[in-house]
This record gives sequence, structure tokens and C-alpha cells, in this order.
Amino acid sequence: MDIAEFIEARLAEREALALKTAAAADDAWHWDDSDPERTAADATFQLLGDDHIILEEPGVRRGETSAIPFIAANDPSWVLRDVAAKRAIVSALRDNETGWKRGDAENRTRATVILALRFACVHLAAADSAHPDYDPEWAPRNAKANVGRHA
Repeated sequence: MDIAEFIEARLAEREALALKTAAAADDAWHWDDSDPERTAADATFQLLGDDHIILEEPGVRRGETSAIPFIAANDPSWVLRDVAAKRAIVSALRDNETGWKRGDAENRTRATVILALRFACVHLAAADSAHPDYDPEWAPRNAKANVGRHA
């Protein structure tokens, strides 16, 4: 597995989960914070196969520590846009690497583009460095000692 295949596999996983979540949530993935006194009387869960998604937290007032704004900020439509943007970077790398040979003097600009795209892919892959398929050789140069660790 190369770095592009690794990134594509992680993106496919996120895309599948976002599509599954969007279908189950019926496009109601948001947090209404217009009422500063609003609390959730009971937690609401949506069952998605073996997964549970918390839609509301009981007794958490606006301004207090809550996972709800984070969850709402990562709604399925945003995740799908994020996947598409990252997939475009991986696709550009693959397109530019096709037919390119190292040392080809006529393609110095193309070599620079490939280098920049590889740099981007190294950092995209690093976000999933805790995944068992992640190759520590892909780690950004300044982060190899922290592969698989959370900050």
C-alpha cells in the first residue's frame, strides 16, 4: 500500500460513515444555540448499525464544555466536502506522477508540483498515524518520533 492508497482508504471510510449518518439523521444535523438557557432534558441517540451518535447531551448549558458544537461542526455535509477536497489532492498527485521520470530535465516544474503534492499527502496521512496500516516512513520529517501518539 502506498501513501495515496492509504489516504484514499481512510477517505472512503469517512465518506461511507458520513453518507450513512446523513441518511439516518434526515439532514437535521445541527445545534440550535439561539437560546442561552437551553438544556437537553434527556440524551437523544440515533442508532446506526453498531454505532451510536449522541445528538444531545443532558444538562449541558451553552458555554459549558460540550461535544455538541464539535459534532455539529463535523456534520456529514462538511465531511463529504472535506473528503472531496482531500481526494482532489491525492488525485492531482497520481495524475502528475503518471509518466514522470526522476531526473527528467524538461519536467522540472512538474517535479516541483509532485514534490509539493507529496508534501501535502504526507501531512494528510499523518492525521491517521494511529491507524494500523500507517507506515511510519510516511511521517513528516519533524514528526517521526510522534507517530501514532496523540498530542
